Amino acid sequence: MKRWKNLFGVLSVAILLAAGKGAMAKPVLCSPGYQDSTCGSPVSHAAIPQTQCSAGAGWTTLSPAVWQGAQWSAPQCSYTAPPTCQAGYSQTASPWWTGSSWVGISCAPPPPPSTDDQDPFGYCSPRLAQPGYTMGAPLRLTSWPEVVSGLQNSPYNGQLIYAWYMSGPTYSLSCKDSNLYVGACYFSSADHHFLGAQISQGEGGQGGNCAH
Repeated sequence: MKRWKNLFGVLSVAILLAAGKGAMAKPVLCSPGYQDSTCGSPVSHAAIPQTQCSAGAGWTTLSPAVWQGAQWSAPQCSYTAPPTCQAGYSQTASPWWTGSSWVGISCAPPPPPSTDDQDPFGYCSPRLAQPGYTMGAPLRLTSWPEVVSGLQNSPYNGQLIYAWYMSGPTYSLSCKDSNLYVGACYFSSADHHFLGAQISQGEGGQGGNCAH
């Protein structure tokens, strides 16, 4: 009887050792080399902000970014440069961006081009200044300046004339002497540039009119 008890004990130990070896030989689930789809650890991170167009002046969004499951698509953006004044104009007020368009620019036109007859007296007086002659009052018949007419053989016919009474050396008329002259400056009727100047006798003007 004692022998059977000893034999039973030996068999029990053998069975336990065999079971332990079998348990140790089986791979542990999700250990390296023994993984399946249930073993993945979920990965989480902060929310990814939507991609935006620049917030700077001149930028607008044509089409916003779209979430594509793992990332944002690129937004469609448009840039409009600030307006400028046209050539020759000066800017008096800067444009500002409303968020959708530029407004507020102000431009001033260029000053009119300077012309030779802008200051008739200042321009003509040195050109009529000759020894022995003195400029007097402007000679205005109908307008200032007048248009030369009736001088078919003159290069100044049809051009503008500014004239002044002048005094100078005495000359003889048929009935008396006179020192009256007329100083004239001629300018182009097209662009007002200076054409020429001359001094001529008054020919019966003030102080030279012979009445009988």
